[in-house]
Formats: sequence, structure tokens, C-alpha cells
Amino acid sequence: MNHRELAMGIGESTTLKATLPSGTASYHKTFSVSNRGVLSCDANGQLKALSEGTATVTVKLFNGVTAQCNVTVAPPPQYLGVADDLAVLYIGETFRLTPQNENGTTYSGVTYTSGDKRVATVTQDGLVRAVGAGTTDITLKTYNGRAAKAAVIVYDSGIISSFPSLDETARYLNQATLRPMKTNCPQLDSLVSSILSRVTTGTMTTAEKVQAVYDYLTRNSTYGYGYIPVELPGIYRHDSDYWIVTSAYPLLKNHVGTCENFSAALTVLLRRIGLEANSVYGQVGLSAGGKGGHYWTDVVLGGKHYIFDAQVENNTLGGSTVVPHYWYGMKPEYNFHHYEYRELIPVIDFSYD
Repeated sequence: MNHRELAMGIGESTTLKATLPSGTASYHKTFSVSNRGVLSCDANGQLKALSEGTATVTVKLFNGVTAQCNVTVAPPPQYLGVADDLAVLYIGETFRLTPQNENGTTYSGVTYTSGDKRVATVTQDGLVRAVGAGTTDITLKTYNGRAAKAAVIVYDSGIISSFPSLDETARYLNQATLRPMKTNCPQLDSLVSSILSRVTTGTMTTAEKVQAVYDYLTRNSTYGYGYIPVELPGIYRHDSDYWIVTSAYPLLKNHVGTCENFSAALTVLLRRIGLEANSVYGQVGLSAGGKGGHYWTDVVLGGKHYIFDAQVENNTLGGSTVVPHYWYGMKPEYNFHHYEYRELIPVIDFSYD
């Protein structure tokens, strides 16, 4: 059979296939199951997991030849993640995604879908191939609807850097479907609410709100080390959520922070507005030459990834209050020489407002 060992979740279905050696033949194949309370199997090898336990599926030919598959049925997955949820590729390169279950072990029963096949394709065993410069997401989904995403950034080294116009960024922002989120940290959520009530109004468009928040951080923050410990409610299940909350709070509270703080603070503010924002670690070009580590905010708009970097924007002010918006909504594929994505720090367990 095509499987000797098989792991399934309750409610999951799959098909076992029996093949014969070359030059032999048999019209009749009979499937049987050792434990019908755990697993059902029809005459064509279609399996359905019924309850937790183990069972053996046997296929038998007319002349008594048999093959077996041992099946273990476990509870259905409650969580789906990806070991590496960011792939940065050149055109023509490949990358294999590794799904994980709630225990951090590899999970195989998923389907893969590319958000934009002009940027990247994906096979049903998780192999991503970069086909064109741009950004997209690969969506992974279990049989019972649990889903995860991996961001794919594809570079073409021939593309030169460019800055977006405010009108272009506004167009994408105003097309976004909003789903406001809170961090579940009362001190931080209260601070975010206070800031938004001061710098935005209910009559503003999404683009106007985002620009107001971005400009607020850029104008009212100073680069430096200003860590403030914050009491968290309970324990965050995911390190990335904990990092975002504890990094965002100091900058929003006392207006002092490094690139990590700027990135996390903008992520939290944009999440409350309702955008799909995450913090990112990567490499950027340095004015003195070479590259160095840096954090910025990534926003997914229409399946594409855009760079918002209030900290670098803050560096350019030089005492002015006019924000130039050079790092406001850049497409990463058009900024190959400046921003190289290395690690996505995603929001996972924030709650919808």
C-alpha cells in the first residue's frame, strides 16, 4: 500500500492505494479494518477516522496475498503553525514550508494555496517556488479548518529602490478590510485607546488614521533605551506576542525607544485600527556602508506586504515637524538594496475588538 503507517485526526478522511508488482494482476482487492470503532474503510480504500485509538487496515487479494497499514487516530488539531513563516527568495529559488501542530512537531495533513501565483507557486507537499518579483502569502489549512500563513518575498536583483507616493499608499490602505484587535494587556490597551482618541477621529478614512498614527510616533518619539517593565495578565502562549507587548509599551509610555520599540508600537497601533500588521527583523543598508540588523513594521494589504518604518523616518526629521513619508508603505520587492526580511514576528493571540 502507499502507506505502512498513517496518522489521522478524528473526522479526517484519506484514501489508501494498493498497487501490484509489475507483470502481475488481480481484479479483486478486499479491504478490512481491525477496529471499526476507530476507523471505517470502504471497498475502495477510503478511510475515515472515527475516534481516538489504533487500527490496522488489511488489503487482501484473491490468492491470499496481503498488505497492511497501521493507523493511529488522534484528536483533531487545534492549532497550526509554520516553522519558518517567512521565505525570502530570488526568482527561481525554492523553499519548503514545514507545518507544525500545537506541540511544535511536524504536521503533514495540510493543503497549501498561493495568494499570487505570479509571485510564488506551491506544491501540495509545501515546496514554494519563486517565479516573479513581489510579495504574497502561502495559506496552510488543516482538514478541520485550522489555518496559518507564511509570507513570501521574492526579489529580482535588477530592480532598483523606489519610494511610494502618499496617494498610492492611501489607495491600498483604504481598500483594506479592517479587523481591530487588542493586545490583552490592560495597561497597553488603555494607552493605545488614549493615543487613538487624540490623533484620530471617527470620520477619518483608514489612510488618514494610519498616517496620523505614523506621524504621531515619528514626531513624538526619541531614539534611545527606555525599557519599562509591564505587568502582563497571565502568561502569553506565544513569545512573539509577549515581545510585541513588552517592546511597544515603553515607547508609547515615555516616548523613548529603539527600532524594536518603534516597530512593536506601530504594530500595536495599526492592529487596533484593524490592519494586518506584524513586526519584522532583517537587514538594512547603513549610511556608513554595509548592512546592519533592524526592526520595522510589515502591513499586509490586498495580499501584498508593505514596509512602514517610523524609526528611520524619525531619524530624518532633524528638528523638523514635517514627516517626509519616505518609509511609509514601501513594497519590499522594490527596496532590495535597503530592506532584507529575515524573521517575521507575528501577532498570534491578540483578541478581536
